[in-house]
Amino acid sequence: MVSVFSRLSSTSRYRAGVVAIAIATGGCAVHHAPEPSAGPQTPSAATELHLGLRSVAGDPGADPRAPASTDQIVLLADGVAADPATVAAQLLGPGCDWRLLRAYPQLGAFAVRAAPPALARLTGDPRVAAVTADRTLRTQATAGQVVGATKARALLGLAGAGVRIALIDSGVDAAHPDLAGRVVAQQCFSQAGCPGGGKQGPSAADVHGHGTHVASTLVGAGKLAPAGIAPEARLVAVRVFGKDGTGPTSDLLAGLDWLIGQVALHKVRVLNLSLGSSDVFAGPCDAWDPTTAKALKILSSKGVLTFAAAGNDAASGKLATPGCLTAAVPVGATYAASYGAQTYGKLCTDSATSSAKLACFSNRSAQLKLVAPGAFLAGAFPGAKVASLAGTSQAVPVVAATAALLVGCNPGLPQAQVHALLVATAKPLNDKASGLTFGLVQAAAAGKAACPWLGPGVSGKP
Repeated sequence: MVSVFSRLSSTSRYRAGVVAIAIATGGCAVHHAPEPSAGPQTPSAATELHLGLRSVAGDPGADPRAPASTDQIVLLADGVAADPATVAAQLLGPGCDWRLLRAYPQLGAFAVRAAPPALARLTGDPRVAAVTADRTLRTQATAGQVVGATKARALLGLAGAGVRIALIDSGVDAAHPDLAGRVVAQQCFSQAGCPGGGKQGPSAADVHGHGTHVASTLVGAGKLAPAGIAPEARLVAVRVFGKDGTGPTSDLLAGLDWLIGQVALHKVRVLNLSLGSSDVFAGPCDAWDPTTAKALKILSSKGVLTFAAAGNDAASGKLATPGCLTAAVPVGATYAASYGAQTYGKLCTDSATSSAKLACFSNRSAQLKLVAPGAFLAGAFPGAKVASLAGTSQAVPVVAATAALLVGCNPGLPQAQVHALLVATAKPLNDKASGLTFGLVQAAAAGKAACPWLGPGVSGKP
């Protein structure tokens, strides 16, 4: 989720823009333009969703014979075994009114830029399960003390050793003193351009800052910024955003598709999605974003627990996607301490703040069970800097890394049990604004429940 508020030397704000989609070069007869999938050595990354159908008419890369083209995600029906790029050519046929942007072999889907006549050819075909807009993604005291991670480390020895966390975001500054040696694999999928050129590449270097900050909360060494919640865990970093912190859903799906094929190789157990949409939903939203929903369900079947931002829209009774997807655990944001009154432009104002209060910008609904400090968190920032940011994006890594602590001491825990323990041991917070009660994650209590044999001077497995 885009960070609602940021502090870097002086106060500033981060806002998301729109990322233009890169288009395959060459004549209109060439439709199979996506770059090949990365090999098993490299990973990928993704971010937050801003919705809406995006017209590319007037785009200098668009074919003049394809007016009013739009970018769409096509999810193929179960049982369609052929390569998605091949199926796209079969479905859309010859012509100059469409271009293939990306193919997702793990998901059985593809992204396409197409004019209305081409999209009409998809209607009613039994090989097509769903067609959805390629929406624009965007990025959104210490937390460790508030949630008991410092206590868990000191008394129980919990630091996430041996656990791999996938982070799909704006990338990571792997040279930052707090993150050096903590990125074990990285990959970029960005229509806005990856390091070295192209829309896919082996470097997830951060040109925005959001991903580096989130990474710091997850696994930071604590040399400049406060230590991360799971400082001995390691990252698989996937970049899907450009310099303005935005990117299309098709890039997120490319990162997820790649990650599905890499889970076993990199032994990923947790996925952090500090991202969200500007559209909000009163309940599960799988039908609205079926391809992302499918990706997260596949990851869940492989033992990966996904945490996603609740959203920064100050919405009551609703959550943003992907936090509202059934295979994701949504996370809301509280304050890390008392900061007095806080105003977030025209969005909302908190007349008082404390670590027991949900931030007014945080979306909330009965679907939300877990919250964590998200305002204001100090963390690493590119260029050996430290920044203080606020948003549900900042709360997600607090919970995701706490899950890594549990998996680290008890690797046999299935992800459903990890989630259940986080909820069962959380501290109840009564939210007067919504009348709902949420759980402030408690790392030490959750760790003790997951690994009851641990204690001062005791470490290891039972």
